[in-house]
Amino acid sequence: MVLKDLTVEMFRVHSKAPRIAYVASGIVLVLFLLAGHDEPLSGMWPYYASLLLCLVQFALPTFAGWSVLVALSIWYIMNVALRISQVERFDYWLFLSCGVVPLILLWIYRPRSSAMEH
Repeated sequence: MVLKDLTVEMFRVHSKAPRIAYVASGIVLVLFLLAGHDEPLSGMWPYYASLLLCLVQFALPTFAGWSVLVALSIWYIMNVALRISQVERFDYWLFLSCGVVPLILLWIYRPRSSAMEH
């Protein structure tokens, strides 16, 4: 019964959840897609998939979708952090902030359980 309850809670739509974090994440993803417009689709598909998830989350916010976006943000931040010696200092902080700011907003405006929404 616990697994069933957990699954239901993961995919329950949180209609009162703020959507500002998905807007911020979507803006960053659109900027990345515009910057990589000459890249092949095979290199840009993670950004398209993430943008699609942001749009779905904006319409139907769930904890499962939020979790995927948080994991992708952390993965992006770790990739940028590991490349500190390969980029200019300004570029490093710019790209790092493109991951950290949406992650902070995702954390602040995360979906709450039904007990916390009331």
